[in-house]
Amino acid sequence: MGASTYLTWAFAALFVACGLPLFFVEEVTWRNIWGGLSLIGLGGFALSMARDAIKSGEVRFNHTLIKRADSPRLFWATLALIAAAGIGVLVAAVWALFFKAR
Repeated sequence: MGASTYLTWAFAALFVACGLPLFFVEEVTWRNIWGGLSLIGLGGFALSMARDAIKSGEVRFNHTLIKRADSPRLFWATLALIAAAGIGVLVAAVWALFFKAR
């Protein structure tokens, strides 16, 4: 496993680790903070997964292995979808951390 694979799973662990306190925190400010940090982990996971797919030339999506060499348009469309979702989640994280009314 390469360093980007470890980074992908580190973001996944950050998503879970920062999401678990949401079950126990009742104050709105802390829910926004933990939720925003959890969203950073989820968005980072998506972008890191897209980066890893670009490096390896293949992406697994819903039990289907899509290879750049076999179907390049589907590969790039899938990566665009994953990257757009990751960027959207990161925008939501910034909103939750800094701009959400407290």
